[in-house]
Amino acid sequence: MEDLFEDEDEIFISDANQYFLFVTADQLYALEALSVVEIVEYQNVTKVPRMNLAIKGVINLRGEIIGVLDLKQRILNEKTQIHPRSALVIVQIPHEEQNLKIAILVDSIYEVDALDEDSFKLAPDFGTTIRADFIQHVTHYKEKNVLILDINTLLNVSEISLLEEVS
Repeated sequence: MEDLFEDEDEIFISDANQYFLFVTADQLYALEALSVVEIVEYQNVTKVPRMNLAIKGVINLRGEIIGVLDLKQRILNEKTQIHPRSALVIVQIPHEEQNLKIAILVDSIYEVDALDEDSFKLAPDFGTTIRADFIQHVTHYKEKNVLILDINTLLNVSEISLLEEVS
């Protein structure tokens, strides 16, 4: 039985406990795989004036304009350095009675796999380098700690819009 297959550049996941794992700033993160629409190689981003620092700009993906969020900037206040393994993870979130696609810039793709949800722990309220509400759960995977991100908090469009703009 195949849990993951690609068809016309879209990812289809059959099990609800599948997670998309990726690396940013030498830390392994995960998102629920069902929120990931597709993964594309990093491409040139068009800067948009007066956007906040976490928004790198926009891309044109097959005729669709999609905003690009620099994950490292959003969670650690550090700009991502682009390299050959950099990728854009296209996710879809509900926003104002419609679905909104956002590209998340990550350092590298790790894999898609099932995580044992029984091993999930609540995010600590202290001691992390990122906001605790960005972390939905913490777990262990192949001898590595994984921070499972809360995509709705991380990509809260209203909050991102209110962040300080670039002068």
